[in-house]
Amino acid sequence: MAAPRHTHPGEEIIYVLEGTLEYQVEGQPPKTLKAGDVLFIPAGTIHSARNVGTGHAAELATYIVEKENPCSCRPSKFREVTLVGQVWSKIQPIHSP
Repeated sequence: MAAPRHTHPGEEIIYVLEGTLEYQVEGQPPKTLKAGDVLFIPAGTIHSARNVGTGHAAELATYIVEKENPCSCRPSKFREVTLVGQVWSKIQPIHSP
């Protein structure tokens, strides 16, 4: 499973909790992150993520947005629990045929 290309109105700081995730950030080469790694995505930047590991992967994303422009655009394929200003996402692995 993957998070398709999307944007957020504010900056996103991603902390990988478990597994291996590949992030594609517009204008940059793909980045592969493992548990404990951090990624910063500027506001309005198109990006996507996918689980490239063999097991589950999870991230904790913190969004920095203006009070008048809350972050309401979450990828639909994520299972999420909203915390105060944060979203925890569990991404299932992609299985090749």
